[in-house]
Amino acid sequence: MFRSNLAKGKVPTKNGCLPRAKYMQKMAIKKWWKPVLDSTVLAPDVILRREVYEKLHSFIKMAYLDSHKVGCAVKMCDSDYLVKCIYREVPHQPDVPLYMPGEVCSDCKAEYNEVCEVEEGLCEVLDNKSA
Repeated sequence: MFRSNLAKGKVPTKNGCLPRAKYMQKMAIKKWWKPVLDSTVLAPDVILRREVYEKLHSFIKMAYLDSHKVGCAVKMCDSDYLVKCIYREVPHQPDVPLYMPGEVCSDCKAEYNEVCEVEEGLCEVLDNKSA
């Protein structure tokens, strides 16, 4: 699963798929999907209710509409690697949407140097060098 699948409305749940997002930025981290695949608490309206916070906490941090940055640390422990990533905390406001459902990339903002990554369905901010 990828964040672009979420943007395109292709994340299955037990009772259908989550709706498409009209604005979702591209990120480097690509998964945290298992909890939502086995859940019915979010679909079809993607509203952040108490039950959603409790059951899908890791998923909502990745999928939240204002999440577009992540910080990760990697440490080698014996022969294994330990990776820990953090996102901006999702505000605990009742009945707010996890993201805004709508046509894919329909809310990318050219005035903020954003373009639609059509294949992924994500809004990407171009740096000044590639604009």
